[in-house]
This record gives sequence, structure tokens and C-alpha cells, in this order.
Amino acid sequence: MKALILSGGYGKRLQPITNNLPKCLVEINNKPILLHWLEKLSRIGIKEFLINSHYLHNEVENFVNKYSNKFNIKLKYEKELLGTAGTLIQNIDFFSNEDCFLVHCDNYTEDNLIEFKNKHKNRPKDCLFTMMLFEVENKKNVGIAEINDSNILKNFYEKQPDAKGNLANAAIFILSNKFLDTIQNQNNNYYDFSRDVIKNFLNKIYTYKTK
Repeated sequence: MKALILSGGYGKRLQPITNNLPKCLVEINNKPILLHWLEKLSRIGIKEFLINSHYLHNEVENFVNKYSNKFNIKLKYEKELLGTAGTLIQNIDFFSNEDCFLVHCDNYTEDNLIEFKNKHKNRPKDCLFTMMLFEVENKKNVGIAEINDSNILKNFYEKQPDAKGNLANAAIFILSNKFLDTIQNQNNNYYDFSRDVIKNFLNKIYTYKTK
């Protein structure tokens, strides 16, 4: 299994912190969030990483060079942002018949990902990927998932404050190789993974709830 860590965003909601610092290098407990992810994913056996960049690319490149002896990282600069789905599709060959951990770098979790990985491994056979969820009170800026008794996604409401339920999309996924083949062969112009992709795979997405 390999990982794509999406790291190209501008971080406008974090200004002025991100005026001169890419969002993926903002620190939590004195450690860049990108480093949190590299270490966390390495602990569960991920050995190869693809990181995309756009905003303040040189800063991200310097970070990658600093840790090049510790992690096997391929850095992909996007002159124009491809979107969270577009980046995945443009780089599917990187995964070479393996499953893919898809992570939005600006999301932080203390979940160790071990149970999440196991849930994906033992998912129902018709499910193409696994999606992490968490409970929220404020639904304004999150996608809300509606699941059935088997923890399979049956409806998804992207940033709709009146959505029913309180299970939010954590924007952390494990994608099967079968899913990667499927999305590569479709002719859809996917840009945003949560907004454009999820709705087309309802009843084929397994879910895992973290605390």
C-alpha cells in the first residue's frame, strides 16, 4: 500500500499564518503536520509517498529534501491545482496495482489508523474503498454521511447545514486497486474527491468511525 498526501492548498482560512508558509507545513506541537502524517503512515507500513504541491512549492521541496533519507517521497509540483480527485487520477500509475491511502494533509487525527486499515482489509466485497468518519455538532463546513446498519455509505451531503445526521467525512480514505482501475477508466471530469467522486459510488463505500 502506498499513500497520496494532498498538500497543494493555499490555506486561506489560516491566514496570516499561511502568508509565508504552506498549509501542509503549519506546525502542531512544534512539528509540521506533513511530518505527522509521514510518521503516522510509516508506522502502519506505508513505505512510498506521493506529495503534490502548488502554493509555496519551494518550501515544500525544501522539507522533502530534508527528510529524503528517512522517507521515500515523490514530490509532484502542480503549476495549476488539479483538485483532490484530479491529482489522484493524474498519478494513478504511481500506485502500480496497490491500494492507496488518500489523505488531505490539513486534517489532523490522533487515530493510529491500525483499526481503520484492518476495517478496509475486511470490508464487504462490493465496497471499493473505505472512508473515515467522526461525530460533529456543527455541520456547516463538513460533508455528512448517512450509513446503513452494515456501515456502508448510502447518502452523502457535502457542506449542507440542514443534512440529517452527525457523522462527518474526515477526508481520509483507503482506496482499493479495483477502485483506482474503475476511476481511471471512467470519462468523468472529477475535480474534488468529496464533492464529485463520493456521490457516484454510494452503496460501494465502507465506513469507519473514529473518536
